Amino acid sequence: MASNNKLYRNFIILQEDERGYSNASDKTLSGYSKIEARAEKCKVSFYAQNLKKDTDDYHMILICCKKDCKQIIDLGKIVIGDSGKCEMTKEYDASNIGGLGVSFDKICGAALAKMKDGLPIYVMCGFLNSEQPSDSWKNYKVVKCNEHKQTTMEKKPKKDECKDDKKSDKKSEKKSDKCEEKCEHKKRDDDDKPVEISSISKEDNDGEVQEKPRGEEVNTEESKVEEPKIEESKIEEPKIEEVPYVPRENLRGKFEDYEEQIEAVKEFDPDVSDIRGSIGEYFEAVSDGFQRCKGKYKEVKFTKWYKVPVNDLYEMCNMSNYNKYTLAYYPMLNYYPYIKKHGYFMLGYKCDSEGNLKYIVYGVPGKKDKDEQPYDGKTGFVTWVKDKDVDDVGCWLMFYDYKNSTVVVPMQ
Repeated sequence: MASNNKLYRNFIILQEDERGYSNASDKTLSGYSKIEARAEKCKVSFYAQNLKKDTDDYHMILICCKKDCKQIIDLGKIVIGDSGKCEMTKEYDASNIGGLGVSFDKICGAALAKMKDGLPIYVMCGFLNSEQPSDSWKNYKVVKCNEHKQTTMEKKPKKDECKDDKKSDKKSEKKSDKCEEKCEHKKRDDDDKPVEISSISKEDNDGEVQEKPRGEEVNTEESKVEEPKIEESKIEEPKIEEVPYVPRENLRGKFEDYEEQIEAVKEFDPDVSDIRGSIGEYFEAVSDGFQRCKGKYKEVKFTKWYKVPVNDLYEMCNMSNYNKYTLAYYPMLNYYPYIKKHGYFMLGYKCDSEGNLKYIVYGVPGKKDKDEQPYDGKTGFVTWVKDKDVDDVGCWLMFYDYKNSTVVVPMQ
């Protein structure tokens, strides 16, 4: 249980468990569930895409498989849009999920299910750290949540609502159910709430992904590659003054000063130079063993790129090298449905012109297409760059500020 104000956050990757529910034969189901708890509050989120929309309802499911708590919690229906996407967030007391007296730390997995004659058909499911229970969890008792003890936040299309200016006039209400006068409504700030973007907490020993709200909705930049605003000091070339005549033994010291000044104004070359300082040594040591990609994505200046091969999901869950797991693999677990198509993802270290590390860059290969953009850019993958070595394929990039544990969005 959360006894302080520390944020607990876990992502659960939802993968296809039952075939025949995709809205297109060439598309696979993908999605995630996110469980966040701070102090006495817990927020449970679901997102999925490429689902077939039909007459049967989809239900959000939480799976509890602890020794003292083995049951399946039905959180209720989730609406599938025409494009096959769904998204919903529910809030509960951290010790009373679904109004059933179950604490959030009893949750081991999540699923989306169809209900047939009161029995669930699990279309998608996933578990924390991809560890599925050894026993038959699908036979657990299904318990419906208490609707009176929950708070639901679901994204729905905006509709114009009519209000009667004279609510106290009972006669006007009896004459007609329609509004007599149309009211102009101001748009609420809440209608344009930004999609939260995940970020990695440095304080979380488990490498859990955190998410912070942004002030504006993230817009996908497809026309051109933009980089995060980075204020860099302008380096002026040294003015070479005429050297007065001095004895020969002192000339060498003067020339050495000029050589040091000339060396100082050279820009960082990621293909031949090392990242500066002990921080650079640490990050380059972590990436040792990954394929070094020189000359890659030059639109993103001063960036060292590495190709991280992925054969299966279990490889990404390997914690034998904990530094590699927390820096490279764990942040990308949620994007495995996109990564497995190409069998790799990209890891980049973006520096300033002097070679100081500024951002960690994560890249998911794919076409410049909405269907191949990870979760429509809602988690920060909003920049696309072309891969000169592969036709029609590039990479969707997300920039992560490791110092402040936040995702940054490229702006002009």
